[in-house]
Amino acid sequence: MDTFVILENHIHFIAQAPRLDKGLHSFKSYTARQLLDYLEANQAIRLLKQFRFAKKAHKHDREY
Repeated sequence: MDTFVILENHIHFIAQAPRLDKGLHSFKSYTARQLLDYLEANQAIRLLKQFRFAKKAHKHDREY
């Protein structure tokens, strides 16, 4: 069971699973990929630049 509400600047998430850590990881990964794909498709250049700038310095394997 999982329920979520996505708001403008945060998310409320209630979940239950045998391996909640894996479920949460999958949810976050899928959601992030969908958001980035959407922003790229709609040429949200300014927001993508902000994501690029805010990326952790040690994260060399990703653009955002």
